[in-house]
Amino acid sequence: KSSSVSSPAVAVSSEPGAVKLDVVDGACTSKVQTPDPPKGPQTVGEVSTTERTTVPAQQSEPVPPVVKETPQTEPEPPVVKEMPLPPAVLALKDKGNFLFKNGDYQAAMTTYSQALKKLGEGADMAHGRCTLLNNRAACHSKLGDCSSCIRDCTAVLGSQVDNAKAWMRRGDAHRIMERYEEAYADLQQVVFLNPSLSSNAQTTMARLVPILSDRHGPNWRSRLPKRPSVRPVAQTSVTSAPET
Repeated sequence: KSSSVSSPAVAVSSEPGAVKLDVVDGACTSKVQTPDPPKGPQTVGEVSTTERTTVPAQQSEPVPPVVKETPQTEPEPPVVKEMPLPPAVLALKDKGNFLFKNGDYQAAMTTYSQALKKLGEGADMAHGRCTLLNNRAACHSKLGDCSSCIRDCTAVLGSQVDNAKAWMRRGDAHRIMERYEEAYADLQQVVFLNPSLSSNAQTTMARLVPILSDRHGPNWRSRLPKRPSVRPVAQTSVTSAPET
């Protein structure tokens, strides 16, 4: 009577990586079950390994060329050719100079005023007009009319900011009127402009320092009015005589 031997039941897991048992001729062998490769196209992230979508590179917009801006400069004022004084004006100026040198300051002032009226306001006569204004300012100073002296000197400086004589006369007029801050600032311009006039200017400035210090304290310089920048210009050392 033959007997049959039944093989024990073996549980086999279908999960990937599970041990699979095989029975061959009564011997039990094992092997690791590996997962079957996935069907269909394999993907990495969102892009398929079999069919990748080619994304065209974005074309950058052309960069416009850099244009260097030329700095805007103010146009230089036109050069005005200075014309000589007309004969009639020149004759009045010479007459005024003669009267001034002879001490007749009132008559000289009147003569210079007549010359200015006859000369007019032409740009080509700016230098001659400044000369006449400066001479009339000297007459006002001699006559004690400080306000008129300051007015004429200011008119000169509006056209010739480097005119040391006008700064000197105006500074002295301010000093007489006890406008010491204005006087010091004007005389300081004379020191910058003309070494031949700076000695007289510095002497007056030295007398003004204690007055300004008493009035404003140790920081009195901060109370001085502003003045425009000037450049040295050679001028005569005479401060009271009229210009020729």
